[in-house]
Amino acid sequence: MHGMLYSLDEAALAPDASMTSAEIYAYAERHALFHATYGVCAGPKAKIDEFLRVLVDGHPIPDAESVVLDGPVQAALDDLEAAFDYCLYGLQAHALVFSLWPAMRATYEQLFSLVDAWPGERTAPLSGVRDRLARSVHYLQAEAPLPVEAYRAARERVYADMYAHCAHGLGAPAAAATLAACRAPSWTAQQAEATERLRGVLRHRFSPRGAADGPALASVVTVVMEYLRQEQARVRAVGTIQQRINRLLGRPTPCQPLTAGDFHLFYQLQDAQHRQPYLVEDLAEVLGLRMVVTQDTIEVAERTTS
Repeated sequence: MHGMLYSLDEAALAPDASMTSAEIYAYAERHALFHATYGVCAGPKAKIDEFLRVLVDGHPIPDAESVVLDGPVQAALDDLEAAFDYCLYGLQAHALVFSLWPAMRATYEQLFSLVDAWPGERTAPLSGVRDRLARSVHYLQAEAPLPVEAYRAARERVYADMYAHCAHGLGAPAAAATLAACRAPSWTAQQAEATERLRGVLRHRFSPRGAADGPALASVVTVVMEYLRQEQARVRAVGTIQQRINRLLGRPTPCQPLTAGDFHLFYQLQDAQHRQPYLVEDLAEVLGLRMVVTQDTIEVAERTTS
């Protein structure tokens, strides 16, 4: 069902699309989801059908009332409330983190258009940025061959639905139950300082012989900072969820603050075979920058030679 929401091989389904167990089984067969790298699911079709009819179609389990569960099994079921809360918090964090990537692809394409059409003389750092952006844009477009706005709209619909239903399950007030509200960036004095530092670095890298700021530079600064502010909003929201999970599990608060770079690391750990582009990493490597986004600060600095 997760694959149905994100499918690129056939039309992705809306989160609230009606679904039967037979349609789920047919999708799994069609996309070889019973096949793994080293084997095939050993479950007979009759047993899979029986399971799906109960789980998806709501069919009752015959003679369920007469079943007496073993003590450890009953104890585990008695603790399901906390287990569901843990799962719902985790799904909320998942929706927040992964909703960043459609926004990042849109930022990549915006920046590439600006840099590719740069007026006047092109410096070596500017050419380096242009080439790196072109490579990353090509990768992202090949990975999800949909127009950027259609891709973003389809993904955001799924993540918004996921977040809202988790919030409902956790008993959150309706006013606080939307993904959009959690990831809406604020504007702070510290962000204004970071904007000026970024402007200074890009002016030095992009403008030969210290030319004055122009509309193109201003547009690049605006697009990059808007993306970094979106990262910060998500770091803040995910950090809040992380605290709730820690309280639920009786786990201490981490000593190391959460950063947006951790999102990229998490994404890479999910699929180590593919090198997913990361905008901050691309800009940092080409321009010699250090950019770190926490819930309270956006740090922009030039790397030292050491």
